[in-house]
Amino acid sequence: MSDSERASLAWLAGFEVDTVINVAAVITRARETRYHGVRFAHYR
Repeated sequence: MSDSERASLAWLAGFEVDTVINVAAVITRARETRYHGVRFAHYR
């Protein structure tokens, strides 16, 4: 994990659980988004 990723996690840790769940849901949906059959996010 990079320093930037660690900083992001530390930043998220300061929020309410519901806020973090919502952010995670947005990320999950973004990973599943397709445009003309091509996935936008390629991370697994």
